[in-house]
Amino acid sequence: MAHMRVHSGIIRPSLLETVRSHHNDRGSALSVYVDIDMHRWGGADAARIAAKTFFSEERERLHRADIGRTDREIFEEELQQAAQLALEQVGERRTSGLAIFLDSQARLAWAFRLPWPVRNRAFYGPRFVLWPLQQQLALSPRLGLILTDKDDARLFLYHLGELEECLRVEEEIPGKIRFPEPLGELQYMRKHVEAFRHHFARVADEALALYEKEHFEKVILGGLWETLPQFEARLHRYVRDRVIARWDIAVHTPLDQLAERVRREESNYLASLAAEAWKLIQDRRRQRGAVGPEQTFAALWRQSVQTVLLEPGVGYGGYRCTRCRRLHLSSGPCIECGGAMAPVHNILLEAVQDAVEQGAEVFYWKNSELNDADSIAALRRF
Repeated sequence: MAHMRVHSGIIRPSLLETVRSHHNDRGSALSVYVDIDMHRWGGADAARIAAKTFFSEERERLHRADIGRTDREIFEEELQQAAQLALEQVGERRTSGLAIFLDSQARLAWAFRLPWPVRNRAFYGPRFVLWPLQQQLALSPRLGLILTDKDDARLFLYHLGELEECLRVEEEIPGKIRFPEPLGELQYMRKHVEAFRHHFARVADEALALYEKEHFEKVILGGLWETLPQFEARLHRYVRDRVIARWDIAVHTPLDQLAERVRREESNYLASLAAEAWKLIQDRRRQRGAVGPEQTFAALWRQSVQTVLLEPGVGYGGYRCTRCRRLHLSSGPCIECGGAMAPVHNILLEAVQDAVEQGAEVFYWKNSELNDADSIAALRRF
């Protein structure tokens, strides 16, 4: 059995391609998505009980499935390993769920943290199933961070709260010195200017190469305030058009300080996107707006949601129809199909789960008007 641990750091496109491209001719590749969100289940113990129940039901499903005894035993052992890891990860920071991929015959195992609610699922087949993981990754922007002064530069990638340094560029730039005669000083200064312009061009080329490889959505620039405009002008349009912030900051600022500042910048950026969505909801409320829980739940049931806004740290109970899966605040028969209701601990997190599965944007946003709408609203596609 391959040793399994949770992946640390940024989930790169190259890693996803490695997982996606794996193929087992015998069809014994296991993909598991497990919900261990304490807020959704009502505490760590409740989340562990829910996870145990899910894996128990999966083992029963395996016994009923039309597969050979050998493959069934392999899958059961892999499910046991996945269950053990899931229970260990309950309560970990930025972990609402796990995506686990196992092929013990090929001695392959990957596990990734999921920052958003996920529906419990298991897939058995020749390939790993990645689409639920890709839906989750798409909800958070991938950011590039480029710091440069006249002779040093550092390029970073940021995603899901993690900041990683990808590249350093160092140059030998002639220093500024005084010459006894003006012409010699001018010639030397020209070499100095040409050298740091060459440095900016090289860093700009590296930034474009990083964009083409990692596909970051937005960029933060940092460095000497007086030279930053000159560097920005050198950037390729693909990178320059993605700039969302400019920092006056030392290139060699420690990584932990940079990570904290990028998280704040990400929060400001997401808040601006949420504010734009709220304005659209208000401006087109009759055509595309859904304000409050019942209107939002109806839009989610129709799968017409483009963006969901929620107030952070807020949750309350509700119900889900056992037949058509529509969310409701009341416990009466479903207004869509007449089906019976099952209680849910946090109906807002249930709504997030539905939105994620539909490929909608989800923003947590602190706003008094959103609070007046019982902490949830949506922009409909139609």
